[in-house]
Amino acid sequence: LNILNLRQNKISADGVKYLSQALQNNETLKTLVFDLNHIGQQGTQYLADGLENNKALTTIQLGYNAIGVEGTKLLSNALQKNT
Repeated sequence: LNILNLRQNKISADGVKYLSQALQNNETLKTLVFDLNHIGQQGTQYLADGLENNKALTTIQLGYNAIGVEGTKLLSNALQKNT
């Protein structure tokens, strides 16, 4: 599986928690399409946790997820640890 499209699936923060666990062990997924899920601050924290050690993912689409400034900082920090 190279591309996972979860666009507009009403995935909650709890759902992102499970996705995050999968992303931590991912070695093949290259693209995650995750627009329009409105995951909010808590979901963004879970997502950031999953991205910290993920070396395979090269593209992620996160439009319209109510991430906000603090969520952007969380993702930025996770991606800095990731490189």
